[in-house]
Amino acid sequence: MAPFIPGGGVAGADSRTHRLVAKTSSRAIKAPAFSKGAFPEMHPIDCLTTHKKPLREIEKDAKEIKRQMEGCRMSCIKRAPNQEKEKLQQVFSYTAGSILPSELLPGASLLDRELSHAAALRTGKFPKDRMAQLEELYDAVLKEVESRKSYRSEMISLGRPEMAASVEREILERMTELREIHELMKKGSNNDGN
Repeated sequence: MAPFIPGGGVAGADSRTHRLVAKTSSRAIKAPAFSKGAFPEMHPIDCLTTHKKPLREIEKDAKEIKRQMEGCRMSCIKRAPNQEKEKLQQVFSYTAGSILPSELLPGASLLDRELSHAAALRTGKFPKDRMAQLEELYDAVLKEVESRKSYRSEMISLGRPEMAASVEREILERMTELREIHELMKKGSNNDGN
């Protein structure tokens, strides 16, 4: 049995040079030594002709890799922000599960008109003409003005004039709306008369 040498050493070998202690000249079997300078070193793979790609395939692969890298870089180019927003709005405008309520979605007024028209056709009630809609709107705004006036008088009687001032501004806004509606009604009646 061979003696134990720590570190994986081998008996009869020099640990610094990893050579056998006995020289090759003193070995019993003589082996010829080949000179490396006479022939180039060849491997079995060098004998095969199919292991190398032709130049045109290498160029084709290089162009493909370059095109892919250019494609990746092109995605980093910033588009105009409005163009990107419009594209996303078109994609997600009428999809279910939107964060925005249906009133705030683009095209919501068109969708509401289409739905109300379809509902009217189903029930047999057709949408009112423009003049009737303006009259209803005028009556609704007039009722709102009256309710704001009564609220303002209550606030003044309770001793809170700061609340009455904000309500007064709202009343003035509604009065301008009433004037605009009245002008539209006049234009509509003039057009019907012609």
